[in-house]
Amino acid sequence: MTKPEEKFYKKLLVEGNDDLHVVLTLCERYQILKNFDIIDCKGIDKLIGSISTRLKESEINTIGMQEDPGTPIGLSITKQYLTTKSPICESCITWLKTLFS
Repeated sequence: MTKPEEKFYKKLLVEGNDDLHVVLTLCERYQILKNFDIIDCKGIDKLIGSISTRLKESEINTIGMQEDPGTPIGLSITKQYLTTKSPICESCITWLKTLFS
């Protein structure tokens, strides 16, 4: 499988495919301009391991990552991280809009 092409100078690092789809859904639902790449790091260890390399890439001007990496999708639902009316979700939407607008 080929690596998706990165097009933007702004990167959002996510732990896995589920996180990627959650962010894409939030962007679509809240009409956030997708002017950033969402990078599926394929696991928390690879996400953490890629940070120093990403920071050294001179063309990158913004990097974002999940505050609580490693939280399973089921636990995120239980904690209501994914409920669109929760304060955490609203903070995430505000953060995405601020960071990537």
